[in-house]
Amino acid sequence: MQRWTALAFLATVLGASAAIVLVTRQNGEALALGSASALPSVSAPRFAPVPVPADGAGGAGEEVEPTSSEVPPSSSNDASAPSLPAGAPKLVSFGVVLVTYRGAQGARADARSKEVARTVAEDVAEKAKTDFAAAMKLGDIGFDDAGEMPRGVLEPGPEAALFALAAGEVSPPVDSPRGYYVFKRIE
Repeated sequence: MQRWTALAFLATVLGASAAIVLVTRQNGEALALGSASALPSVSAPRFAPVPVPADGAGGAGEEVEPTSSEVPPSSSNDASAPSLPAGAPKLVSFGVVLVTYRGAQGARADARSKEVARTVAEDVAEKAKTDFAAAMKLGDIGFDDAGEMPRGVLEPGPEAALFALAAGEVSPPVDSPRGYYVFKRIE
């Protein structure tokens, strides 16, 4: 039995060696072991958005927006990014409500559409002006007091909306890779 095992192992090693030699030969020239420069280069594949129907069931139709894991981080030098007003604080205390939608980072597969989420977020923002605790119940996730946040943590759009608020003021819905935020600045 040991003889057959040894022969099978030897055949496997010889077969693998032959495969390596065949793969590493390019234009009839044998390559030295460890010569990576002579190996053919391989580039990463590039993927395009996958078309899906508006109802999200799959098939042809509108393209899905990339999730935040596919969206490159924005630079602070981005000319299209909203800027903070002069005198904006470096640190704020705030409450927040998040309304997610299908395709947003962390959203469930059966989440509402982006259009419906926008309508819900507008309702949340309106209710939050008078009763933030009740507004939190309308969204998916909410914190009456989310703590303090320094500048530079959020994406430029949500950050500009939050840091532009006066104490006690509520923001309109702000789109982000995770869904629509509604902020209330505490201090």
